Amino acid sequence: MLALRTVTYCTENEETPGCALWYLDLRFADWGWRERHPHVADWYATYGQRPEMTATWSLD
Repeated sequence: MLALRTVTYCTENEETPGCALWYLDLRFADWGWRERHPHVADWYATYGQRPEMTATWSLD
């Protein structure tokens, strides 16, 4: 029997806010969006661990 890999992909509904929140952390860390929006911060804490979010580039 053929074994299929389980691969999860993010959708545009996840990718767009995930990248926007990443950019907020990068450029506007002093805005404190996590304190003002704890539910979003909880979602981003999980989403930010995905391979596509951890394979980031550096500004150096």
